[in-house]
Amino acid sequence: MKIEREKKYLIPENLAEDLKSKSVLKIGVIQWYIDDKNFLIDKYYVGNKYRLRLIIDKNFNKQWSIAIKRDLRKFEREEIEFEIPETEININALKQYKLTAKIRYYLTLPNSDPEIVLDEFLRVDKVIEFEIRYLLEIETFKNFEEIEKENNLVGFEVKDFKKFTNEKLAKGFSIETLKLIDLVYQFLVKNEG
Repeated sequence: MKIEREKKYLIPENLAEDLKSKSVLKIGVIQWYIDDKNFLIDKYYVGNKYRLRLIIDKNFNKQWSIAIKRDLRKFEREEIEFEIPETEININALKQYKLTAKIRYYLTLPNSDPEIVLDEFLRVDKVIEFEIRYLLEIETFKNFEEIEKENNLVGFEVKDFKKFTNEKLAKGFSIETLKLIDLVYQFLVKNEG
């Protein structure tokens, strides 16, 4: 179990482009929000509702995980997360669940303090569209205000944190799951050197 202390920021495109150019790592992320205990083999089912995440790297390596989160206090959430093998996932059934699909830019190394990531939500005309384009997240046990100033984020903080959780931003789409995975990978490797 891990405690997350985080804030989120809606980022305009010009600042997002600057931040993307400073990223130290880039991955593709698809997250499904599932409330069906029959979706996975029972030994992995640990709650009524969970997030299934697929991380894709530039070599098309895939990592699947499940997470359960619950709110604790302002800016804090409890998270339980563990990896699962792809063979335990009913990939064809994923199409029925709401999801987010994005490219994640790490502005600091993963699991550092602070951990700063910029999520670029995918937009493909008539296939996949999210209302927002860029959402930055800071996870830290340090002073948020100092980090905000260092990264030109003052004034971009979201006021209603719960409105901007990935689960709230998730939508249903008609795209087949394997096509979606390939699409995220294509966005990930676009503009790679």
